[in-house]
Amino acid sequence: SRTLAVRFAPLPESVVREILIAEGLSPDVAPAARGSLERARHLANLEEFDAREEFVDKAEAALEIGHPAAALEFADARPEGRAEVLELLAHLGRRYAERGREGSHDERRRAANNYQEVERALTEIERNGAPALVLETLVTRLRRGPQRTRA
Repeated sequence: SRTLAVRFAPLPESVVREILIAEGLSPDVAPAARGSLERARHLANLEEFDAREEFVDKAEAALEIGHPAAALEFADARPEGRAEVLELLAHLGRRYAERGREGSHDERRRAANNYQEVERALTEIERNGAPALVLETLVTRLRRGPQRTRA
């Protein structure tokens, strides 16, 4: 059973903000929602926010350990649903994007690389890649870090 994702243009941030206010949710998440009302609603939910932060913490722990077994454990701890994995990865990507706006040149470069790798993982899962394998590969790629290009 193959499916094709149909993408619509993102909503303007001001529209997302207005709808969140009308629904009694925090409009502060509008920028991070990147034009998606569904994402904004998820981001405004504190319980779901805690789960996303836990995913980021587990990814960072797997990177710090640096052993392939840590990548396997991280992948095994994922939720079963593809949509949930995609949302967690998108949150991880947002964290790297935030880090890319601060710090030293090397820290910004690493954050940019990590963001690109997360985007690559998102694309692989959207193209029907096995989430466990994609997450294992992601940790390996993140541990490797940005590759230097020779001039």
